[in-house]
Amino acid sequence: MKFVNWITGLFILACFAQIIACSSGDGTDAPAPGPTTPTQVGPVSSYTRDIQAIFNSNCAVPNCHGTPLGNVPMALDAGNSYANLVNQSSLNSNGIRVIPLQAANSDLFRRVSGTSAGTQMPPGGPPLSQGLQNQIRDWINQGAFQDLTVNLSDMGPHLNQLTELRVVSSSGVLQSRTIVDTLPSATFSIFHPFMVPPDGGYTLDFFADLNNSRTYDAPPTDHAWRETIPPTGIVTFAHNVNFTDIGAIAATEPVGDFTFALTGMTPHLNQLFEVRVIKTSNKQTVGAFRLNSITAADYSIVIPRIIDSGETYQVDFYADLNGNSAYNAPPDDHAWRRTGTGDATGLTLSFAHDTTFTDINY
Repeated sequence: MKFVNWITGLFILACFAQIIACSSGDGTDAPAPGPTTPTQVGPVSSYTRDIQAIFNSNCAVPNCHGTPLGNVPMALDAGNSYANLVNQSSLNSNGIRVIPLQAANSDLFRRVSGTSAGTQMPPGGPPLSQGLQNQIRDWINQGAFQDLTVNLSDMGPHLNQLTELRVVSSSGVLQSRTIVDTLPSATFSIFHPFMVPPDGGYTLDFFADLNNSRTYDAPPTDHAWRETIPPTGIVTFAHNVNFTDIGAIAATEPVGDFTFALTGMTPHLNQLFEVRVIKTSNKQTVGAFRLNSITAADYSIVIPRIIDSGETYQVDFYADLNGNSAYNAPPDDHAWRRTGTGDATGLTLSFAHDTTFTDINY
């Protein structure tokens, strides 16, 4: 009987400690018990895959930083975390939770690294591993970009037409351009990491090339739309006829085109091919191209006006060898990485098919 009472007493003390740990306070001060090494630690390349995954396993639990919130005012679940962190004031201090480019001054990193005056997060257990702390630090110092997910539906009128999507600021500055050549289905989703800057006010400007000219023409010749990008980075759109003239180009765009000439792609005829152009200085995805079927061994693609002179770019690309319409690490798919520096005319790269593959985590 005494043994049972001793065990019961320990259980009560543990529960009491948990209640105290998850008590009310500033969102960044609230606890996040749970496992601390849930994700693969490596270079941070996506908010969803690298940063949100840390929150999911360590922070976004009920009555702490998950939902329901109980007495804790800040949610870190997938639908709320970004809006609650970036450029947001901490409730019980004069700090900012995430200051893009300034991890050392951001309350989020200071709390998880134990460099602030408050309790290191998560409390009641070991801190995040050094690798996971570094991922949060690197995401902030790279610019705290958000991923972009676009979910299209009812796009039947535009099957097999070229579709272009642009991320544009409120002042008309182009941030990125994606070309889908061609739209493969009426319901279609596309995901690009680190495509939306952290200062808000961005729109997704996009059009379907109704007249098949392969260039933009104002509606109704082509069908074009403009949708606000929410803090979640997820745009959900069902086809409608409420068109917007988005312009042939944005008010401000880089002048350089990205041109990619490929040869010897015979092993991948009739396969999906995707390429992503990433600015190495901040890991921002500035351009992407999806070719739904490789029809020739030698071909070129062009993503217009995404290259700045003097900037270095990482180019990740793959052919869908296993035919599942998604990226899988080699050898299931064949994937490569190249780099180049833009000049006054843009960036032109050449690639001859080889078997020296790279897992690009597309």
